[in-house]
Amino acid sequence: MAEPMTLTIITPDAIVYDGKADFFVGHAIDGEFGVLPNHAPMIT
Repeated sequence: MAEPMTLTIITPDAIVYDGKADFFVGHAIDGEFGVLPNHAPMIT
């Protein structure tokens, strides 16, 4: 298994989460998306 990634979730008001994660599942208008370690950095 890959090493945990560093995950930072930022809203306009605050940093909601800043730590390690094995994976992340987010909700979008048209469904869900997942991010695994070594994924390209993304801003949505």
